Amino acid sequence: MINTDHALNAGLDIRKDTIAVEKREGNPYANFVAARQGDNRPEIKTFVESYQSPEVAKFLEERFKGAIIPAW
Repeated sequence: MINTDHALNAGLDIRKDTIAVEKREGNPYANFVAARQGDNRPEIKTFVESYQSPEVAKFLEERFKGAIIPAW
């Protein structure tokens, strides 16, 4: 088992050099944005909208080559 950063730094390709890959659905390791119930500050909404954007999804694909995928 190798951490994504170490695998990528070693030149491994997640699509070709793996024996198994975690499933996207039901994966308990997704990152979540959490706020207190009723906390409707505009900066929270802006952060979530910015983070869950096509630009961030594209960055994740290019940088991590499929090893890290958006969960939103």
